[in-house]
Amino acid sequence: MWKEAKAPSLADMEAMAPTVVPTLDLIKDAMELSLAHWISGYDAVYVALSKRLEAPLVTVDGGLVTALAGKPFQILPLAELEI
Repeated sequence: MWKEAKAPSLADMEAMAPTVVPTLDLIKDAMELSLAHWISGYDAVYVALSKRLEAPLVTVDGGLVTALAGKPFQILPLAELEI
């Protein structure tokens, strides 16, 4: 049976203190990552953001995980995420 999820309140969301990073600030790094590691520009923007924030990138994209395996990035397959 499914549990009913409670939507976070505005106070809950403010407590998370989200960081806003304009895509334009990531473009140079993303293009370099895309060309160096043969990943899409779209994926590279998320990798660049992850690197900038020093936070893992959680993804279901097995191709991205494979492409960056053994590289100095924090890429975590969703299946391995512990909550």
